[in-house]
Amino acid sequence: METRTPTHVDAETLATLAAEVFAEAYASAFPSEQALRSHVQAVFTPKAIEEELKGSSAWYSLGFIQGVPAGFIKMEKSNPLLPLGDAATTIELSKLYVLSRFHGSGMADQLMAEGLGYANAQNVNIVWLCVWERNHARSK
Repeated sequence: METRTPTHVDAETLATLAAEVFAEAYASAFPSEQALRSHVQAVFTPKAIEEELKGSSAWYSLGFIQGVPAGFIKMEKSNPLLPLGDAATTIELSKLYVLSRFHGSGMADQLMAEGLGYANAQNVNIVWLCVWERNHARSK
């Protein structure tokens, strides 16, 4: 198991992985498989991911198990939904996904540790997370 910070050359790998884990997690939220497929094809494009990787508002770590992309974490500079006070320095844990076939492998723990390490290195004192209300397993 290994993780690394992806670069723009990893955009296609990350877009493919993001599309797959999104479909696993949110298929039930779409009225049809075609609607899900259309959304995934519009949102998780290599070009969109490459632009994020080149920008400064998002940080990713990409996880591999035996060389196979298994999951990723995305930390993003954004404003929390609730006021936290003037002394708060915040970052959003925007995404943390591991493909279902790798659940239980320890990949999520490793990615979380990397994300929190990144937040600490950025002198962040609050990491916030917004969870979809129908994502019962992940909101525990």
